[in-house]
Amino acid sequence: MCILSFALLMVGCDYNGRTKPNIIMIVADDLGFSDLGCYGGEIKTPNIDKLGYEGIRFTQFYNGAVCFVSRASMLTGVFTRKEEEGFLKQNMVTIGEVLQDNEYFTILSGKWHLGEGKYSPNNRGFQEFYGSIAGAINYFDPSLPTNPPFLEHYHSAEQPFVHNGKVIDGVPPDYYSTDAITDHAISQITKSVNKDNPFFLHLAYNAPHYPLQALPEDIEKYKGHYDEGYTFHREKRYKNLVQLGIISPDWVLPVVDEGGDGELNYDRPVIPWNMIEDRDYEANKMEVYSAMVDRMDQNIGRLLNTIEQLGVDDNTLVLFFSDNGGCASLPRVERMEEYYQFNKGNEIGSKSSYEFCGPGWATVQSSPFRRYKVWTYEGGISTPMIAYWKGKIKPGIVTREVGHLVDILPTVLDITGIEYPSEYHGNKLLPLDGKSLFPTFISDDEYIGEERELGWYLYGNRAYRKGNWKIVWGINKQRWELYDMKRDRTEINDLSLKHPEIVNKLSEKWWVWVEQCNFQREEIERW
Repeated sequence: MCILSFALLMVGCDYNGRTKPNIIMIVADDLGFSDLGCYGGEIKTPNIDKLGYEGIRFTQFYNGAVCFVSRASMLTGVFTRKEEEGFLKQNMVTIGEVLQDNEYFTILSGKWHLGEGKYSPNNRGFQEFYGSIAGAINYFDPSLPTNPPFLEHYHSAEQPFVHNGKVIDGVPPDYYSTDAITDHAISQITKSVNKDNPFFLHLAYNAPHYPLQALPEDIEKYKGHYDEGYTFHREKRYKNLVQLGIISPDWVLPVVDEGGDGELNYDRPVIPWNMIEDRDYEANKMEVYSAMVDRMDQNIGRLLNTIEQLGVDDNTLVLFFSDNGGCASLPRVERMEEYYQFNKGNEIGSKSSYEFCGPGWATVQSSPFRRYKVWTYEGGISTPMIAYWKGKIKPGIVTREVGHLVDILPTVLDITGIEYPSEYHGNKLLPLDGKSLFPTFISDDEYIGEERELGWYLYGNRAYRKGNWKIVWGINKQRWELYDMKRDRTEINDLSLKHPEIVNKLSEKWWVWVEQCNFQREEIERW
């Protein structure tokens, strides 16, 4: 409790006589580590950059490598357990549930992807929900079916687009999802402030998750920008990251990993740019992707202007991060012809198209790291992470502190002075796996120095990090690799043969961790 008291003392804010800061948690979907301007990217993101330069930027912040795993962890403060009924189990409590029970107005505007019915947002802590239950939407009309004929999504929803449980079956002609969910968020926080309620806003953008769909005026800004191809932009971002102090100049930009034979839709080979027949088509995909990120940034700017106009900007913590690395996925090999035929004649970025960035641009989005979404190399599990709080967090801090999405709930508890319950609705809760980030928020130091232990497991891919050592097991290699995260975070120099004792020690820890997450050794070894 002394830590809670310290945090409240340091915050020193007052909300109608009570210490209750507002909290905004903004989540991008499939945004790569280096897409933002303040993380070395060329996409125009001035509003997010402002948060980064006037707040704190994390250089070693981790996610769960894929959407639903990350979203469960960030809401509950615990590592995701193996799904049986749902990802949000009865022995877990969400940020929304805790804050709602402590006088907060809780809002979710955007993507959920954690289940329907008893697992829906309204039943897991959010008083107000407008958005998509499903993993992917049509940005111009989310009421349309979520699955094109060549693709089946994991955890598709029967009611993909809803407002507080009511299905929305149509939208206006000028609708665009990124604008609409921001409109709804702004209306709800305005209502909350006018009623003198502290609020928690979870603004969960679908962008820039596929399908690639953007407004023509935003696409126009990026015409011709990506004609130089993958390698040019991957290298340019690497240089920018070094210049910004986000990564060490000692880390070498790795050669792009070879893709597989197409059995896995997230493991395709990257075709060299000079061997691509239709380079205009390929460049156009990244133009649309950038337009989607650009529009998200514009809307974040509208939101920030709103909290300033409402007079609550100095009592509002804003967090921004992504749920996983850039996305390399494509339809399965046997469905690719259907994919091409479906999009034939449709302009990329339009309502009638359904395009993916693919592995080439994913190597750019996740620069300077290896791999991307689903993989447990750094490119799949690293996210930009920004915390901004006017007058509370010192501007311009770049921290080397290791963090993870499981730290979000403990941080929220810390700054609000709310104690984590031992039980909720008669169910004994799992202990928190995360820790509060608040000491890092207010520190002048790049690195406080607490050693972290973190684990990952997804679709046969494994990883475990303890301090500066990380082991990683790619499903394509079927063995442990060992990397020194301080000297070689781009994972080039495999030290597993040099230090087998470290590999053995960390692999034992990984097995303990993964079994605590309810996975059985037999099913893991089948991969």
